[in-house]
Amino acid sequence: MAAAANNRAVVAAAAADDDAPAPASPPSRRTARPPPPQDGPVVVGCGSCGVDYLAAVAAFPKPDEKLRTEALETQGGGNAANALTAAARLGLRPRLVSKVGGDGLADGIAAELRRDGVDDAHVLRASPGTASPFTYIIVDRSGGTRTCIHTPLAEPLRPEELTPELVDRALGGGQGGGQGGQGGGQGGGRSGSSAGGAAAAVAYFDGRMADAAIRLADAARLAGVPVLVEGERPRPGLDALLARADVVCTSAHFPRAWTGEATLGSALAALARRLPRARALVTTLGARGAVMLVRHVEEEEEEEGGKSRASLLPPPPPPEAGGGDGGAVAFLPPGRQEEEGEEQASFPPPRSLDDLIEELQALAARETAAARAAGTPSAAAAAGCNATGTGARVLASVVAATPAPVALAAPASGAEAARAAAESAARAAAMNADAGNARAYADSGGGSGGKGGGGGGGSEDGGVVRATVLFAPAASLPSPEDVVDTTGAGDAFIGSMVYAVARGLPAHRALRLAGVVAAAKCTALGARAGLPLRADVDDVLLR
Repeated sequence: MAAAANNRAVVAAAAADDDAPAPASPPSRRTARPPPPQDGPVVVGCGSCGVDYLAAVAAFPKPDEKLRTEALETQGGGNAANALTAAARLGLRPRLVSKVGGDGLADGIAAELRRDGVDDAHVLRASPGTASPFTYIIVDRSGGTRTCIHTPLAEPLRPEELTPELVDRALGGGQGGGQGGQGGGQGGGRSGSSAGGAAAAVAYFDGRMADAAIRLADAARLAGVPVLVEGERPRPGLDALLARADVVCTSAHFPRAWTGEATLGSALAALARRLPRARALVTTLGARGAVMLVRHVEEEEEEEGGKSRASLLPPPPPPEAGGGDGGAVAFLPPGRQEEEGEEQASFPPPRSLDDLIEELQALAARETAAARAAGTPSAAAAAGCNATGTGARVLASVVAATPAPVALAAPASGAEAARAAAESAARAAAMNADAGNARAYADSGGGSGGKGGGGGGGSEDGGVVRATVLFAPAASLPSPEDVVDTTGAGDAFIGSMVYAVARGLPAHRALRLAGVVAAAKCTALGARAGLPLRADVDDVLLR
């Protein structure tokens, strides 16, 4: 939209990083910033970590062309490790469950995690000599893109390595500092558990190593710990992991790839219908921002594992109850209600989510522009953070929301959608150099809403999903030149969502915080150097 472009919105909610990564060479000055006092809740993350080799170039090379880098850095990376680093810098106490190689790079990976306040006591080691996962990343300054070429761990995490003892320690029963690696390594955790035996407030999964991750997810559910799952692209076993999620965060293309639906709105509605357990679904849209669905929860569905499902990312209260949050939220006018006496009379007729997203995006752009133009903006309208990379001021946007849950038309998959989903799965398998296993990627598609562990959470009938819909434009920076690299912006966004769930933030504040943190990350090269500390972020966004 023109307003968003004029606002010079940043790729603040970019799709999550695709490949695992972490350190080996001396960290940059920004990377070495000490974490804030970590007095927040404990959170657990399970997924990738490794090393990123980042080369910034003026323009992406043509075939057979040679060119020199403008900057070269080695940093930690990997979706789960990056997201937990973002959470640690906001003051949470993260524990990472992962696996790295049996080589010298693994020592650097562990050291950088510890420097950032991430407990690595549950990061296992592969057999001696096994190379840690790493990613080559070409950052194209003129094109504003980054290209990742990933080499995974040859000995991925196996389900049997997540022993009951390790799972118990990770979720809250352990004392940390365990033996770590199985298969010959010393184990990543030499510093001991920074969180002691505190129970986890959130369990986050980046979608990799799904067979092993499901063990931890099931234990989290039994313990009443909310489960947040990332959907970046189709992967083997991801359907079963998504079926266990209370909160789902996806890249821009994932809903269409997973469901085969032609439009974002129809794909998001279909995704929500097929994942009835999910209380909230969030999709990042790059420079456009992010959209969130918060499912309507019936009274009898609220209790789950001893905790209220309705307390997860609650939508803002309606305007008549003072739900504007000091200018941070703008509401669409109420839609036409059904006639009294009709079934579900409290809901409007089913709407197209695509149309609703357009209306919300336009409203959010107008209100954000008006807030920026105000001579004395409110504290909420002026909220943001100071970017680590350039020192620029990042400003949060106004979130647009429906004033109440809306009935959304959720299509059932037809033959055309099924074919499109199968093609997306085949592409994902080929990108992972796993074309021979394409069937496993296809099996991870939407279809029935996931194998095993699904159910619960209020499945809708008749192709209708009832949810509050929110749209948040990307946070803004003063100049396009402040955007250095979008690598890891999605991880920064998800790390902020982990913080929001752990801290009990409402949905609109979660979106504002995540957008600001992701935009700040873009001001420095790599996935972690630009991540802000808690002291950099205005307090109004953190509570």
